[in-house]
Amino acid sequence: LAMSIFQDAASTPMAMLEADAGAGAQSAVAKRPKLDVAAVRKVVMEKALEMLTVDADDADLDMDTPLMDAGLDSLAVIGFRDSLQSEYTGIQLGAEMTFDYPSIHAVASHIVELVDGLP
Repeated sequence: LAMSIFQDAASTPMAMLEADAGAGAQSAVAKRPKLDVAAVRKVVMEKALEMLTVDADDADLDMDTPLMDAGLDSLAVIGFRDSLQSEYTGIQLGAEMTFDYPSIHAVASHIVELVDGLP
């Protein structure tokens, strides 16, 4: 009996095994809830306000304001990035993220894309 199990496994084509593994991964992804973009924007806004070099009450920051224009300097960007990576475990954000994704809206959308792409 034990020998027949190994023979069955040996005769199973790799394509079938890979297809089964892929289906399992797809169902795991399908079960993971999608991030709420509005909630991510709120978190990104809070993290940005924590890192601003100006008083948060004086900050002219909305969803589309460039973060650098609002007062987020290069040193604060590193803290901002690290804070977001801690909040959303598994994502990697580059130090240049505020150039590629200059606003709260852009950063939040990018985070949603990254998290939704995680296995």
